[in-house]
Amino acid sequence: MCDANFSPIFLNRTGRDLVGLPRDADIESLKFTDFFVPESQAIIDDIVFPTVIRARRWKGELKVRHFADATQNKAVPWSIFGIFGPDGEFIGGGCIASDISALEHSQSERLDEKPRRSSMTPEYLAGQRGLHGDRTMSVENLLVLTGEEPEPEDCDGTAARLRLYEAKLREASDLFGLAVYSWNPVSDALEWDDRLRAMWGLPAGEPVDRLAFEAGIHPDDRERVDQAITACLDPSGDGRYDIEYRVIGRDDGVERYVSTSGQTTFEQGKATAFIGAVVDVSENRRAEASIRASEARFRAFAEYSANLLWIINPVSNMIEYRSPAYERIWGEPIQDAPKGLDDWLARIHPDDLQSVCAALESVKAGELILHEYRIIRPDGSVRWLRDTSFPIRGDVGQVPRIGGIIEDLTLYDGNHVYTLGKPGAEFGRLTNMLRGAGFQVRSFESTSALIDIAPVLTPGCVLIDLRMKATDGMQIPRELKARAVTLPTVVIGPEIADPDSIIAAMKAGASDYLIPPFEDDRLKAAVASAMAEMHGLGRIHSTAMESATRVARLTVREREVLEGLVKGGTNKTIAKELGISPRTVELYRSQVMNRLDASDLPELIQIALAAGVRPRSEVNRPAARSARNPT
Repeated sequence: MCDANFSPIFLNRTGRDLVGLPRDADIESLKFTDFFVPESQAIIDDIVFPTVIRARRWKGELKVRHFADATQNKAVPWSIFGIFGPDGEFIGGGCIASDISALEHSQSERLDEKPRRSSMTPEYLAGQRGLHGDRTMSVENLLVLTGEEPEPEDCDGTAARLRLYEAKLREASDLFGLAVYSWNPVSDALEWDDRLRAMWGLPAGEPVDRLAFEAGIHPDDRERVDQAITACLDPSGDGRYDIEYRVIGRDDGVERYVSTSGQTTFEQGKATAFIGAVVDVSENRRAEASIRASEARFRAFAEYSANLLWIINPVSNMIEYRSPAYERIWGEPIQDAPKGLDDWLARIHPDDLQSVCAALESVKAGELILHEYRIIRPDGSVRWLRDTSFPIRGDVGQVPRIGGIIEDLTLYDGNHVYTLGKPGAEFGRLTNMLRGAGFQVRSFESTSALIDIAPVLTPGCVLIDLRMKATDGMQIPRELKARAVTLPTVVIGPEIADPDSIIAAMKAGASDYLIPPFEDDRLKAAVASAMAEMHGLGRIHSTAMESATRVARLTVREREVLEGLVKGGTNKTIAKELGISPRTVELYRSQVMNRLDASDLPELIQIALAAGVRPRSEVNRPAARSARNPT
């Protein structure tokens, strides 16, 4: 056995006899290649080690060095295999030499000295564990693995050194969570450690057999496992067993993913022994499944969204993702879209390029930015876009990606209607009538389905038919209003007018309330009016949001100066109120105008008012009155 550096940590009695080393010789001072003649050393360094790390195993003939008598150097077949952790890292290796004459001689000596133990006793299992470092392995069992009896405790320190090797193997097992098992293909006997029993939902120490093993395999994976077992027993193959599958715990009912590797030993063309190691990879597989499901939901969401979703790598300046809405907004196939950020910026209207670049730099620094700009499409047409750009943070707070959601403001063309109502003859007639009038109609059967997707719908009007909906239809305008989603609603009420319902609908945010019966033209007019309202509100809301975003980036002192300007103060009056010099106020005023991109004072005041900035006296006056008169 060797560690990850191919330094020997254990050599059994037969191996020591093969290379001519005393049984108390210290092997830790040697290297693995020291056990071979020079020509074999070159093969090991150039071929064997790289192959074991890459392909997990190597088989071939190498000439062994005899330390005591060079005339006894002999070429013997070797099977060298690697031991790997759950993440694929190399943690050690082992090798088996098939020197039949030495093996027979060693066995004969042991038979003369004392009865030989059965190779399938519990001790054999623990010996097999030693190959993979299970903490339950004992020195005695490690020797049983090699078919030998332990030396007496006081026999020149050998047992003490073996306990040291055992501790190293235990540490590797605990570190990587390996469970070890053995199987006798002849008797079909199985030996498991308690870590493996736990994976099958079995109590510690319970005997296991082939039926218990097969009963735990997930039914959908049973055929694959059978095929892998058959392959590893084929003497014409390499005897390797590598497979991942699911098990269902017998007592706990828990579904687990396990990854197992093993090696079959053949004698005279027949499988005589098998040893394997298992690791529970359930946590990794569930995390991968969650990521795949999340990606699938994201792509489904992006595919049907009227808005464009994008992701950029700010280090490489490459655009990593665009949703299908790109084709409709940019007017070209997505495969023709620019891959680099610089090429994409070339499509920005020249008058807006500087502000877009500044916004991207702010997002790279960790800010969320809402801004509007124009693009020039390949056909020469101009589109107005609203872009909500945001940082996508990594595990330690860095910004490895930035993303955004782009809304095409030029789509405010007043022709999208989203209907909510139970399918029926009358509702179907109204839907077809609206389509015939030139509206693009999309129907939803549930309130939650409409609310969930509302933020990314193309701007339009929502039509709610309360006659065909048992749930609270007023939930929609309330939710849209609360989420600042600009989708006005037109409500069709029951035939018997209820003043309280009408008032409740209007308070909830409905644009109009129709009481049947009504003419089709009345419905068309109500929808058209709501569309016009939506167009105006959308632009006002956009301006307010953009202004608020700009003002939020001001420092405390800059905000105080801005409030003073809104109040109508001069540099001198603001300086006196804040306790600073007029020159300092002038500098702050210049900074504020630059940061808010205002060309003159009237524009600056307009931006401040749109962002909700009020003079300091107006903000503080109610609090002052409360202080004077707490009642």
